Amino acid sequence: MQEMQRAQRFVRVMVYFWNIITYLMLALLTVVAFVNHPGWLHAWRGLALAGAVLLYGGWYGGGFLLVIGRHRAWQPEYLWRRLLYWVIQFGSALILMTFDTSYTNLLWVSLGPALSFIVMPWSVLFAAIPAGIIIHSWGVWPNGSAGSWLVFISVLLTFAVYCAVVYMPMMLIQHRFTQARLYRDLETAHTELAAAHAQLAASAEQERELAVLRERERLARDLHDTLGHALVLATVKLEAIRRLVGHDAERAERESEATQGILRDAMNDLRSTLVALRSPDLDGEPVAVTLARRAREVGRRSGCEVDVRLCSTSAEWPRRVQSALLHIGREAIANVERHAQARHLRLSIIPDDGCACLTVADDGVGLPALPCHTDGGVTSPSGHYGLAGMRERVAELGGTLAITSAPGQGTEISVRVPLARITSEEPAREESVYA
Repeated sequence: MQEMQRAQRFVRVMVYFWNIITYLMLALLTVVAFVNHPGWLHAWRGLALAGAVLLYGGWYGGGFLLVIGRHRAWQPEYLWRRLLYWVIQFGSALILMTFDTSYTNLLWVSLGPALSFIVMPWSVLFAAIPAGIIIHSWGVWPNGSAGSWLVFISVLLTFAVYCAVVYMPMMLIQHRFTQARLYRDLETAHTELAAAHAQLAASAEQERELAVLRERERLARDLHDTLGHALVLATVKLEAIRRLVGHDAERAERESEATQGILRDAMNDLRSTLVALRSPDLDGEPVAVTLARRAREVGRRSGCEVDVRLCSTSAEWPRRVQSALLHIGREAIANVERHAQARHLRLSIIPDDGCACLTVADDGVGLPALPCHTDGGVTSPSGHYGLAGMRERVAELGGTLAITSAPGQGTEISVRVPLARITSEEPAREESVYA
């Protein structure tokens, strides 16, 4: 900003200097014109001359400020303004020359804007026009003699020196403006960089807060997937035991043993969930193997037939994908055992078109009427988190979840997660917010 201000001050000094020189020359030439033609003082031609002088003087100073402006004189996008200013100024000088040939000296003034305002090489052409008129008015064109050539060459050298004196400061001014704009752009970039850094810091803080929320949501899902279902089932069985204890002791004993098994499995699942808060869900075992074992255990307990389709490449999938599929598959298989009353359970874990695909299907009673998600699919009712948890896990990986069900025709849960989008596992958390 300071560099730009210094450049603008320098331009003001140059403008004031040339204004003083030009207006003094204009006044002197006007006096000479009226001295050469004293009768004009009381004639219309003198009034016309005065109007032409005012036109030239007003345009030289006022036109510069109106059309160009001090701060835009050397900016590339204002070239057409500079051309308009020069053309009118040059034309005004030609009008004054029709009154008196002494006004030819004003063409020296036109040389300055031609050299400074117009870009090379056009500035040479525009400067050559007033220079040629001046040389012609002086009558110094060579006529073949050596003396005339020497005079002509000396005049050319005079023009060359004058043009250099005018052109070089203008180049310095343009350089200073270019440098000032560069400094201004650097300051703007620095300001924007500082703002971006502050925004990045704020985003990092928000990301940390979101990480805490995601950790809490994950913990809620894990507890629901393990302890929640087990406690609900145990409560139902304990109520059945209470009713059977006085009527059918043998069946009450069987229900009691089943309830113990449920609670034992729940404790194991809870232990696994707590361990998962500090370590990965999968320890050396692919998700396909884990879910296949879980499905077969459910088949043995519930008496349903289990059809498993696995792939050997699932062990190579990113651990984030395997962890999400593990939780979704466990939830889906648990729902089949607790609610479906199915005769057949189908589990499929295969790759398809660059995606990791998980399918859990049964031929049970199907899902009841459930609320719809924003994408049109069903989701968990109020107070339940199973289906909603599945959607959240799949959404975090950029995948899709499809749930199809009909009364008496079973339920199918299909998950597709793009593997190319997840190239590596997320870094492990340095510390758990629940430690």
